Amino acid sequence: MFSRMWLAGLVAMGMLSVGIMVARADGDKKPGDSSTTKESHRHVKVDLPYNLLPDLTEDQKEKIIAIHTTELDAEKKLKEQEKTDIMALLTDAQKTELVDLEAKHKAELEAKRADKAKEKNAPTTQPTN
Repeated sequence: MFSRMWLAGLVAMGMLSVGIMVARADGDKKPGDSSTTKESHRHVKVDLPYNLLPDLTEDQKEKIIAIHTTELDAEKKLKEQEKTDIMALLTDAQKTELVDLEAKHKAELEAKRADKAKEKNAPTTQPTN
């Protein structure tokens, strides 16, 4: 319970900081500044439900993307820290076993993907004799 409250507080503080940073960046932004243009966020889109708004300005879209990108980065760092903390709890034998299990799981996923690709490329009709 305490850790959830802590996490919620951390996320709230992060969102507040992002809002402040975006507001400051907007004030310091020059017309030719490309630090927040679409090119720097090619892989990030305005996601649901915001992309459903038909009248979003380009400035609003850029700010939404900047906020979303910052949150994705924070989430990635949080997951990395979680993994580091958990790995610190494990014994050397458990760490070795985990590496083996992860490799096995990855191989199984790749085999499933290969099977799906074969099914997709297979002919849909059977040849007649």
